[in-house]
Amino acid sequence: MDWKLIIQQYSLRITGNEWDAYDLAQDASIKVIEAIRANPERTITKAFLFRLIKNCVTETHRRLSESGVEVGEIHSFDGMQGFHLLDPDGNLFGVVK
Repeated sequence: MDWKLIIQQYSLRITGNEWDAYDLAQDASIKVIEAIRANPERTITKAFLFRLIKNCVTETHRRLSESGVEVGEIHSFDGMQGFHLLDPDGNLFGVVK
């Protein structure tokens, strides 16, 4: 199983844009590598990857909220969660109208 491709595709699906997907995929990939190093016999399943990505989204949302960055609502995508950053005017960050 190509877990890197699964992480990239699912991150893009959750975030809806390439920049956030890249950041999320990077965070998730680091966590997978750490899990493999901690237990080389561990089987990397899709369920594990999806849960790990969801946890990364929640962790990033919490970290940004605690640092004072205004974060939009958490939205649900197929049972998973994603979020959008808001600019000072309350618009989606990086979205040009």
